[in-house]
Amino acid sequence: IESFTILPNLIDIGRRAFCGSIKTLEFANNCKLRQIGFESFSCMSITSITIPQYIKIIGKGAFSACKNLKTVIFSPNSELTLISNNAFSYLPIESITIPQHVKIIDEDAFKGCEKLKTVIFSPNSELILISKNAFASLPIESITVPQHVETIGENAFQGCKNLQNILFSNNSELCSID
Repeated sequence: IESFTILPNLIDIGRRAFCGSIKTLEFANNCKLRQIGFESFSCMSITSITIPQYIKIIGKGAFSACKNLKTVIFSPNSELTLISNNAFSYLPIESITIPQHVKIIDEDAFKGCEKLKTVIFSPNSELILISKNAFASLPIESITVPQHVETIGENAFQGCKNLQNILFSNNSELCSID
C-alpha cells in the first residue's frame, strides 16, 4: 500500500495499524477519528502530514521513526490537547508550530529530531506541562515558554547545545522546574 485515506466513519486506529511503505496519508473530510493511537503510523515512508482539526490526541509513538517525514502541519483551529510520549520522535522535521489547545507535551515527544531548530507556540497557547525530555537534545537556539505553562519537567531542554535563550512572559504561571 502506497497511499491511504482515513475514511469518514473510522473511529479508532489500533496499535501499529500501519507501518512501512505508505507514502501518502490523508484524512477524509468529516472523519470521526479523534485520536491517533499508539505507534499507528510509526516507521512509515510519508514525507508530510496535515493533522486534521478534529484530532484531540496524538498517541505514544504515533509518527515515530518516519524517517522521511519532514513536514508536520496542524490544521487551523486544531482541537489537539495532547502530544503523547515519543509522538514525533526521530523525525527529520526542522520546525513545528504547536496548536493553541495543546495542554501537555509528554515525555520525549520530539526526542531524536536532530534537525528541529524552531518550536513555535500559538499566541494564546493553553499549554500547562512540558514533560521530561520533551525537547531534549534539539538544535533549537531560542524558545518562548507560553504563559500558562506551570511545570517544565526534568531535562526538558537537556543537551540543547545551541540553546541561548529561554524566554518567559511577564505573566508566566510557571511554578515548577524539575
